[in-house]
Amino acid sequence: MTSGGCHRLRSASSDHRKERPVRRVIAHFRKQQWTAILIDFLIVVLGVFVGIQVSNWNSARIGANEADAFLVRIEDDVRENRRDLGHVTRCYQQTRRQREDALAPRGRSRPEG
Repeated sequence: MTSGGCHRLRSASSDHRKERPVRRVIAHFRKQQWTAILIDFLIVVLGVFVGIQVSNWNSARIGANEADAFLVRIEDDVRENRRDLGHVTRCYQQTRRQREDALAPRGRSRPEG
């Protein structure tokens, strides 16, 4: 029977700890417990501040990851553009040589350059 009595005491105290924060704040106002009200207010402000900081940190982290991905893409594009430019340059040089050969008088070789 003693264990039943202890069980009831524990459940009553655990019910008190499960009290909703809003009701606790209202009770503090009714009792004019300004220190408790201030502590509750600071807990809320601190919670909001930490939540905003975590959100900002996450946004910055996502932005940095996106920037890194863009830099990799740009680097790949630059490599591809350099490769294409080399190919186009060789094509224009070949076309120039062919044009000069076609326009050169017979018997004269084209100018070097």
